Amino acid sequence: MKAEKIWMDGKLVDWDEAKRKTIAQNLKSNHVLLYIKCYVLFRCIIT
Repeated sequence: MKAEKIWMDGKLVDWDEAKRKTIAQNLKSNHVLLYIKCYVLFRCIIT
């Protein structure tokens, strides 16, 4: 498996690194969304 370079954030990076960054960002944003959903649901249940 060869390491391909792709363009990301204004510079060339390894495909694996780019994939890892993208996954990390997705996990972070999903975590925040999940937190917000749980918070809203929690508020609705209590009130």
